[in-house]
Amino acid sequence: MSLKPISSFLISLDTAAREACADLGVQFRSVPADGLFHPADLVDDHRGRGDGRIMIFQDRQGGIVWNHKGEHKAFFVDRKGGAPVITEERQRIRDEQERRDRERKARQDKTAKRAASIFKAAELAPLDHSYLLKKCIKAHRARIADWCRTFQDGTGKHQKLTIENTLLIPMYNEHWKLRNLQGIFPQESPELGRGKDFLPGGELSGLFWWIGEKAIPSVLLKASPQRQHYTRKPAIGFILRSRLIIY
Repeated sequence: MSLKPISSFLISLDTAAREACADLGVQFRSVPADGLFHPADLVDDHRGRGDGRIMIFQDRQGGIVWNHKGEHKAFFVDRKGGAPVITEERQRIRDEQERRDRERKARQDKTAKRAASIFKAAELAPLDHSYLLKKCIKAHRARIADWCRTFQDGTGKHQKLTIENTLLIPMYNEHWKLRNLQGIFPQESPELGRGKDFLPGGELSGLFWWIGEKAIPSVLLKASPQRQHYTRKPAIGFILRSRLIIY
């Protein structure tokens, strides 16, 4: 991963952001100055939908552009319109961030309850599920159910989508609590443009599921800081990572 500074002594923050996006092949889009990453598509890559990220710092002094495929970041600074942030403003920014963190945690908790309800009602996955046969793997206690999702069509309207026979992988956090589900479709969904999905609003990073015997590990190793890849010592088996799940 490389960090590329973008010179912006004579340009505005918006222009610097556009230049950073162009430099990394990320399609520019306006995002709020909330200090959070917002998804963006990659330029000239039909498979790069949502593989870019754009962040504008809360003090509007700069931001970050991230191309997930190339694993590059570009940092840009607004040296024309930026102004020093006084103590009261910094406190306001911290308070705002804490409020957003609480709201995000509430959304994640709500999604975790939904995940538990869906997984409990689902049936055990059959050994002849198309995805399991394709990958030549066992179900490892995965389940199947209909996957319900809302998506935005070409006209901008929100539509409901149901994908039958979806493989459900429960995703646990480091406290051994179910926090999300990954749905793996029998084939790629043309409406979503992908063959896998997570429950919206839930946690994504640092989650895992067991392969083989389900047991609490004595050691949990983080193998890649960029890819949230978790594993266990070979002598006692291993744990699946989320995000780039091996399933």
